Amino acid sequence: MEARPPQIFMGQFSVFRFGDFVLDESQRRLLRSGEDVYLPPKTFELLLHLLQNRGRVLTKAELLEAVWPDVNVVENTLAQRIREIREALGDGAHGARFIKTVPRVGNQFTTELEELPAVTTPPLVGARVEASGAQAVGDSETEVPANRRPRLPLPVLFVCVMLAGLTATGYYFRTTRIGLPAGSPAITSIAVLPFRPLVAEGRDASLELGMADSLIMKLGGLRQITVRPLSAVRGYTDLAQDAVKAGEALRVESVLDGHIQRVQDRIRVSVSLRRVRDGQQLWADQFDEQWTNIFAAQDRVSQRVAEALALTLTGEEQHQLTKRYTENPEAYAVYVRGRYFWNTGTAEGYRRAVEDFQRAIRLDPGYSLAFAGLADSYNLLGSYGEMPMREAKQKAKEAALRAVDLDDQVAEAHTSLGAIIASYDWEWAEAEKHFLRAIDLKPRYATAHEWYSEYLSWMGHHEKAIHAAQQALDLDPVSLRANSHVGLALYRARQYDAAVKRFRETLHLNPDFADAHVMLGVTLVQTGMHREAIAEFQRAGELTANSPEILGLLGYAYGMSGMKREARDVLRELDDLTRQKRYVSSFSQATIYIGLGEIDLAFKWLERAYEERLWYLALLAVDPMFDRLRADARYTHLIRRMNLTTAAES
Repeated sequence: MEARPPQIFMGQFSVFRFGDFVLDESQRRLLRSGEDVYLPPKTFELLLHLLQNRGRVLTKAELLEAVWPDVNVVENTLAQRIREIREALGDGAHGARFIKTVPRVGNQFTTELEELPAVTTPPLVGARVEASGAQAVGDSETEVPANRRPRLPLPVLFVCVMLAGLTATGYYFRTTRIGLPAGSPAITSIAVLPFRPLVAEGRDASLELGMADSLIMKLGGLRQITVRPLSAVRGYTDLAQDAVKAGEALRVESVLDGHIQRVQDRIRVSVSLRRVRDGQQLWADQFDEQWTNIFAAQDRVSQRVAEALALTLTGEEQHQLTKRYTENPEAYAVYVRGRYFWNTGTAEGYRRAVEDFQRAIRLDPGYSLAFAGLADSYNLLGSYGEMPMREAKQKAKEAALRAVDLDDQVAEAHTSLGAIIASYDWEWAEAEKHFLRAIDLKPRYATAHEWYSEYLSWMGHHEKAIHAAQQALDLDPVSLRANSHVGLALYRARQYDAAVKRFRETLHLNPDFADAHVMLGVTLVQTGMHREAIAEFQRAGELTANSPEILGLLGYAYGMSGMKREARDVLRELDDLTRQKRYVSSFSQATIYIGLGEIDLAFKWLERAYEERLWYLALLAVDPMFDRLRADARYTHLIRRMNLTTAAES
């Protein structure tokens, strides 16, 4: 799309100084300590008008008339522009250090202001042209009518237009490619926050998260920078979110904040990259596109972020930034909705994700990421007992194999396939091959390190498992799952005190994280703190509506503590659930009999678990829970059938 012709200005211009900032009207520049701070043209005009009327409360009607004369714009546009000014000035979304909002009235610039002598300039371009010439969604503007344009002799007009073009081009690159100031330390981590709507009504949460997810995937393939995964940022969806504060909480050095709105067949995307340490804006831009060009907008955003962070990219990484996994925008829209449901972490979410991933595949049968998402959904439906394990794992494996077959360069697909092969097929060498392939493709992909840590732990390589889990935690330090995986690796290495400390630290982050209560409970059983362990399992049961797996562990703790009557009560409860057609894992029954010391019955249920190919059996060689069985020949036989002999000897 071609940009609209720039307006030409001639006359006197002011320079305003306030705090660390200087606003130069003639050059249409806002500087902080001599460095450019980008504002979109209309946002710049709004700030200029507030400065020109310092100390006076300007009504909403006055501001709209001054900045958008003769143009109908929604009132939310004004609030959005005020928020952009506050963010540019490092004042946060609700700050009042520079601009005060008078509820239901308007806004007032309140800070001390120094107006330097006005300068007279020849005819030059007054403002940077928007990145796209398309009209803004909810913020349309009209061209200046011909009878109101300045009448200049043709030669003068030609020179003015030439100067206008050159100035606009120079200003475009100066504002959109600001980047790191000279001598600044390199930025090595970034969080891409969920995009927010330009207009609050009719929010599309899946599109907002999906845009962030797509950029996380593109930037996540770069080796010079760590990108927080979607699981870390998905909670930052508040319309008034302070991007810098979010970056501090996520422990990153930079944060990408954006807005997105789809109206029929058009989409508007605006983005801002900030350094967390001081709130410095490194780059910002806005794109108006046809919905069918959403992939082009994603490509440009990821490329500009890499430029602003001064990253040196290999040819392969350059390709990664512009790689498209589908060219079908509707398949993409359905896929991001599927990922949105998948990230809810609930059985209902996984089922709805399956439906969306299947639809995306129907729209684009070559969509590798949709197959990977389908594999992840089936895998978890089986692991959480929402589908028979055999059916779920087989469907998951088929989808993961198809994902890898379509695109061998997708780290997420290799991670999914490795997890399924390890947990269901028990083909250990093949599983490791896919984990290592995923890490090679995307070294900073936390999930790949987490699952590789699990694999190493199952194989008895405990120090390596702890190291891999710590790598995942370093990549995603606020992740509850990553924190817990470190504790789990420590537990299986029989470093119980360190494991307990890690699980308690995880619960300090979120007291309602059921998995940490479960893992802490299992660890406490091994230390002889049975009553404390029982309390942890009971709390986990409250948080998960007493899932059969957690009931089984509660019964195990009762048995280990000598509370045999309570353990048998849990066995009867599991039998009742089975009669109610609720799926109950054979492993849950086996663990209770282990706790009771009834070894023959324990092996009976472990054999059933083997026939069902339950993933829990991968723990057989290393989990302290099975210590009561190790002297039995049936244990050795089961270990050999699963090719876990080496792990058992570690």
